[in-house]
Amino acid sequence: MKVKVAAGPFEADLARLNAVRDAIGDARLRIDANGGWAIDAAPRHLERLADLEIEFVEEPVSGLDALAAVRAASPIPLAVDESITTQEDLDRAISLVSADVVVLKPSAMGGPLVTAAAARTASEAGLTVDATMTVRVVPLFLPSVGQNLVR
Repeated sequence: MKVKVAAGPFEADLARLNAVRDAIGDARLRIDANGGWAIDAAPRHLERLADLEIEFVEEPVSGLDALAAVRAASPIPLAVDESITTQEDLDRAISLVSADVVVLKPSAMGGPLVTAAAARTASEAGLTVDATMTVRVVPLFLPSVGQNLVR
């Protein structure tokens, strides 16, 4: 399960994550802060989340340099996602040791072949690769709106 955080106060996120962990038991739990935590607060937040057995935290802070600084002290594996849209971004993330996990989206990377090459590069560098995709849901939930968006 993936839970978005950092849209409000950390204490509210912490309470929600504790409730989610209680509800899902031992199931995998990932969180995504979308770069929403300040670099000075992120290590404290990650330390407070350590007991929740979170698989990884996506982009707790914004930018590869900031991710590298936070990763060095994190008790939870960190993932890079939005910061990787090119092979050059990936190479820089690897050289900075910005993350433990790389989330690759073919739509952001330029297609499946480019994504497969990036996945090989990341894997060879020792990163865990999580390939995913953005799914268009508007046509599924709002058919009348979706018909106007998808032509």
